Amino acid sequence: MQSDLDQIAQKYSTYTDYDYWLNRAACKILIPRLEGLKVLQMGCASGVITEQLIKIVGELHVVEGSSLYVQEMRDRFGSQVQIEVSYFEEFSPDQTYDAIVLEGALHILKNPAQILQKAQNWLTESGVLHITVPHSLSFHRRLGVKMGILQDPVTNSERGEFFAQQSHFTQANLTSLLVDNGWEIKEIFSYLIKPFSNQQMQKLELPETAIDALFELGREFPELANQIYVAVTRSFAP
Repeated sequence: MQSDLDQIAQKYSTYTDYDYWLNRAACKILIPRLEGLKVLQMGCASGVITEQLIKIVGELHVVEGSSLYVQEMRDRFGSQVQIEVSYFEEFSPDQTYDAIVLEGALHILKNPAQILQKAQNWLTESGVLHITVPHSLSFHRRLGVKMGILQDPVTNSERGEFFAQQSHFTQANLTSLLVDNGWEIKEIFSYLIKPFSNQQMQKLELPETAIDALFELGREFPELANQIYVAVTRSFAP
């Protein structure tokens, strides 16, 4: 798997992909909720979110499966971030965190339930797990079905195959997965309309004001939004 992750890292940078704007949209949500906290970021890729978190959190730790991304982060940020090369499945920190960020990664995990159960041990008693995932019924996926490009909204696109996407989420099945694995929903909403594929959106070179407007439209029309955000705490119910 390590070589697979490094192969992705060789071909993929969030700074040159439309995912840059998805990461910035996630930052709009995360930053007000993480200021001053001790945070674990699960997966960093090229560091768009890492770069922003460093500015506002009290202490930042990162676990990342690709050694190439890890070296890039060490070269860029040095001692500003503590980073470890590890698969999530093998990660075993010797400390706990006020918050964990799992941004844009849950849907590519082969066994998300396993990771969700393990992560409970990594939080302080009042700690919060912040998750973002793509919405499987996003406008652009519905459009792909109507155009005959996708068989159905949960068919993996070529991009999904590149990242080995394993799961397709709506608010309903994401909530079920979390609750079934011992989490309590504190906040959940959808955001950001994405009319077309990442490649097409990147070619449009939209100004940031347009991205901001698409973010808000996703809040107004959650059934068509491209992204889902959820904040959860450990459930202590018997």
